Amino acid sequence: MKKKIKIIVCIIILLVTSFFSVIISANLTGVLNPISSIYNVSKVILDKDEMYVVAQNKPWKIMFSKAYKDGKSAQDILDEFMKNDGYEIYDRMGSIITYKNESGNERRIHFTVNKYYSLWEWI
Repeated sequence: MKKKIKIIVCIIILLVTSFFSVIISANLTGVLNPISSIYNVSKVILDKDEMYVVAQNKPWKIMFSKAYKDGKSAQDILDEFMKNDGYEIYDRMGSIITYKNESGNERRIHFTVNKYYSLWEWI
């Protein structure tokens, strides 16, 4: 009987911990998978060659990038990334940056940066 109670308590603790880690990951990074968040943020921070990584594609795209690299700020890295996709900066209102291509298509990105990494969230 004691063994069953220990197993049930361990399962409950695991479920509660998993639930709160998903909530914290979604709140801090917008990515629902906490393992993906930790892996991608650490990849951007620790890998010297990695400028940015895609953390999530669906339901919305989220990317992480370095906060600063070789004299380029995170904003410069984002502008270069979007320029390679054919988009130029069109407007900026607070943390939301709008990019437009020659066809008139717009992409809005919620851009945040801290000391260690930058978060790009397509909205």
